Amino acid sequence: MFAQHTSATLFVALVLLSPLLLNLVASWTNTSRVLEYNLKPSGEWKGHDWLPDSQVAKVGCDLRGEQFSCEPEIHARNETYAALSESEGDGKLDSWRSWLHNHRWEPKQRKMVMKVLLMTKDEWPLIKSWVFYHAKMFGFNNLYIIDASENHECITFLTDVRANYGVNVIFSASNLNEVIKDINYVMTEISAASDLMIKIDTDEFLAVLPDTEPCSKYLANNTLHNDCFLTPFGVLEYIQEELSQNMDGSLLKTGYLSNSISKQSICESIDRGDIQSLYGNIPFMMPAPTLFKTVFDSRTYREVDLGSHGGLAWQPFNNLEEHPYLMTKLGIIHVHSTCYEDEMENNAKAVTSHAYVSPEDTDLERIEKLYKMIDSPPCHAGPAECCASLRMNVPCFSSCHKVVGYLNHLVCPEEDKQKYYENFASTEGNTNLLFRKYLEESALY
Repeated sequence: MFAQHTSATLFVALVLLSPLLLNLVASWTNTSRVLEYNLKPSGEWKGHDWLPDSQVAKVGCDLRGEQFSCEPEIHARNETYAALSESEGDGKLDSWRSWLHNHRWEPKQRKMVMKVLLMTKDEWPLIKSWVFYHAKMFGFNNLYIIDASENHECITFLTDVRANYGVNVIFSASNLNEVIKDINYVMTEISAASDLMIKIDTDEFLAVLPDTEPCSKYLANNTLHNDCFLTPFGVLEYIQEELSQNMDGSLLKTGYLSNSISKQSICESIDRGDIQSLYGNIPFMMPAPTLFKTVFDSRTYREVDLGSHGGLAWQPFNNLEEHPYLMTKLGIIHVHSTCYEDEMENNAKAVTSHAYVSPEDTDLERIEKLYKMIDSPPCHAGPAECCASLRMNVPCFSSCHKVVGYLNHLVCPEEDKQKYYENFASTEGNTNLLFRKYLEESALY
């Protein structure tokens, strides 16, 4: 079991006050969908040198009839360290060393394989940018997407990239309370076919802290520098040439996080559906050290939590006192805070998927249900007073910060929107031109 927070009040206070702790969790429903699509790949797709030689991924694994690739086979499934640990169960370092001796691992002799898993629902058009961005980085066939969309554009797009470009799309009816089982099943299956794995969200884009002079000064002096940005360029090179030499079975962490800074002027002047324009113009905070996301050495992967903030490794590597996290130069460009309307839509999806409210509920019915969840009687004071009371002493539970955020929106939308943008007014940051360039280069249509 994952460690639980002991102080619910402190947790919620931190979540509400710091964008660094917010983690957008896509929501899920059990509603069945009809897969209809007529999208055809354009000729532009074939002009990119990062397209796979064989566009359609080979299958070999299955989740309730949805097939996905379990290649390349780096370790035979019955000879993995996980199989050894399950059979022997001692978790001693000697067992790991013995396994390494019998299963030589030479990443320098081949290309490192990193697989990225995403869970998503109705994230159009963001899903398109996410897929192209990470496909340019790791290849279509190394992307695994568990999707519960009802949105026609999402279903059309994901069906197309699965059929024509080998993205491992798994359509699932699991809701947010159930999908963690699907995630762990898929990651267990592909662990023998990869060197590294990570589970991220649709608003999270992998990057690396570059060896530029501003970033070098930042590392040396532990002080932020306005010209130091996380970059998508060089991620594979870092993994292949540096990180591979330091991997020892331990759990790893993305070492840096760069959060977006919401600006009302940008949200009101740019089409929010134009992801390239929106993400290319919003400012980002300077990279900050973080334990935000866990990266898994596939050889010792055991289990991941919903947000991939923790996770378990096979012993002895789950003992963090003896085997602490291996901090990496990998980072997350986190476009969580963009525009108020987008964040409220995501909050609504989360509370609905958790079945805290029903899609058929009126706003008043939702308010009543959510007040009960936070163990508070409905507020009958003015909107400002009600919103202020919601930000204090709230018990924590799964996605509790989204419940509070959505309840604020329902109770006092105008005051909440004003407060939302005011929270970012004094936050400093700059446009990440490298991120913008990579988004533009990876866009296929």
